[in-house]
Amino acid sequence: MSVKKTVRFYILTTAAGRYLDWYDRSASTDTSFKSLQIHFDPRWSNIPYKDAVVVINTPDSGYEQAVSKWCSERNIEHHITECNGTPGKGKNELLKIFLKSNDDYMVQIDGDDMLTPYGVDLYKGFAKEGAPDSIIIYHQWSQFIDKYGQRHFTRIMNNQDRPANFEKDKEFLGQYMPLAYKYQKWYRKKVDELGGLEAVINKFAQYTNDMHEMCRKYNETYFSHVTNQMMVDNHCRPVWYSRKAAEYRFDETMRIGEDTRFYLHLKTAHYKGLLNVKRLKEVPCSYVYNNLYGGIVADESNGMTNMLWMEKYMKYVEQDVKEGKIGKYPNLPELQVSIPDQVNDYYITQEFNIDDLDPNSEAYKNIKLCDETRIALKNKIKRIQEDTYFSSKKLITSIKPGGAHWAYFSNPFFKNIYSVCPMGEKMEHYFQKRIIL
Repeated sequence: MSVKKTVRFYILTTAAGRYLDWYDRSASTDTSFKSLQIHFDPRWSNIPYKDAVVVINTPDSGYEQAVSKWCSERNIEHHITECNGTPGKGKNELLKIFLKSNDDYMVQIDGDDMLTPYGVDLYKGFAKEGAPDSIIIYHQWSQFIDKYGQRHFTRIMNNQDRPANFEKDKEFLGQYMPLAYKYQKWYRKKVDELGGLEAVINKFAQYTNDMHEMCRKYNETYFSHVTNQMMVDNHCRPVWYSRKAAEYRFDETMRIGEDTRFYLHLKTAHYKGLLNVKRLKEVPCSYVYNNLYGGIVADESNGMTNMLWMEKYMKYVEQDVKEGKIGKYPNLPELQVSIPDQVNDYYITQEFNIDDLDPNSEAYKNIKLCDETRIALKNKIKRIQEDTYFSSKKLITSIKPGGAHWAYFSNPFFKNIYSVCPMGEKMEHYFQKRIIL
């Protein structure tokens, strides 16, 4: 008989600096604070207070105080930790707190992401004798909001497992980099320092190619039933830690890629016999990334127009290879799980057919009403867009705030009607004004 072990959910939270209220930019309206509450919401993850540890890692003292007060009012264990502004520092502080606890295992969750109810139950069930030291997930999922305010779930961080295509990457970068170059003074200055727009487009396309080939060499590959082909994951998230795995550390200088290097360190440790690491396919989905409000990757890469972080990442990986911290190995062994008949992963991977319901049932009527309302709202938005086409064009060309007019002429209703906002506030305004959870 296996011995039951203890496991808790360690949630890392930091102020996002993106707010839900345009006129009240405070900790209580920070998107990260709203995301934190979702972990305990009965409609979402519904993690019991006693099973959670909140790790506050932020340079924002207001956010620190607000989260600490909120946790104290609910008797949620929480810790305020030293912060240097990088994700790796926050995760290392979390690992230290776990090692000071009496827990045998922990599930690490970024505060703006969330577990599905299936994921909460799944990880609780792993807490027993013989559990892996670490579990990494692949075939991963994220949530985002479309221009109508409707939530969608999509697979992320995966590419086809085939040779890189330089021309395709160059074409993609060539669509967006010229816009950033034209309307962002700091970006234009940086690009000119690196040799000019055309040279930098070629440089970043080569970085993208080299990154893809590096992933094909070291990362996880798998067959996708969705795309019906072999895929490679750009990053596999470690979610489960034993105390032994928690002795490893993240890089505290990187803004992007520190978690991918960490995963590769764990993978290498597995094949050297130092750890027992398994991989888990996210079907059903246990962990959901949050792309509702933007994030550090979008910020640091300037909307994927600044690929200098790739150069830094690849240099670090090359150094890790020389030092034996990363090596070329097969895929990690699969973690076999028993999937229950009833799964709640928000229908991310579970099929739903309304025809299976009784047409006279309340559930059928409610779903039909929601579908009809959504279609009607979409049609109303389209009519508003058509009606305001000429008036908004006149307004934009008369105001001409920095960088506003290009968004209109390029795509007048891209990401809803936000074209009259200055360039630096476009994404912020988009998320503040429309997201309702």
